[in-house]
Amino acid sequence: MPAAPELPHRAYAEAVAAMDGPGGAYEPDEWSAEEDEGRLEAGFYYRRTGPKTVWRDGLPAAVGPVLDTEEWPHGMLLFWNSVDGWSYAALTDEWGGADFAEPLPVDRLASPAAIRAVLPLLLAGDDHDLPARSERWDQPRAAALAGVLAAADAARSAGGNAEGERP
Repeated sequence: MPAAPELPHRAYAEAVAAMDGPGGAYEPDEWSAEEDEGRLEAGFYYRRTGPKTVWRDGLPAAVGPVLDTEEWPHGMLLFWNSVDGWSYAALTDEWGGADFAEPLPVDRLASPAAIRAVLPLLLAGDDHDLPARSERWDQPRAAALAGVLAAADAARSAGGNAEGERP
């Protein structure tokens, strides 16, 4: 059986998940990149309420940040989709249900650095007046994903793929 084709946004999701290096403080507890009814989606789950331990130079080191448990009692979901771009929401239970997503003030193809710049405020529960960031992802695979998004936008504008499906 041939392998399934790689999703066009997987490299983008990987870059965001590893925004500050493997085992970095802002690495999500889990993440996924999927396609749902033609819409490309990526979810990044933050549930950590205490520092995590990573190994650096053979020694254990505790890294933060941790979630503000008053603002995010079950955790926070950072979410990207090919139509709306970036948003975030409180997880409603330990299994990951989320609703009432708020848009994140970044470009639809924001660079991992742009996401990293607003993440400390989000995790601390300070999601009011988040700084707008316009830096775009500029890695080699970014152009291909931007082309997929532009084609889907054109199809939606022309009346097709109204749900944001890939062409």
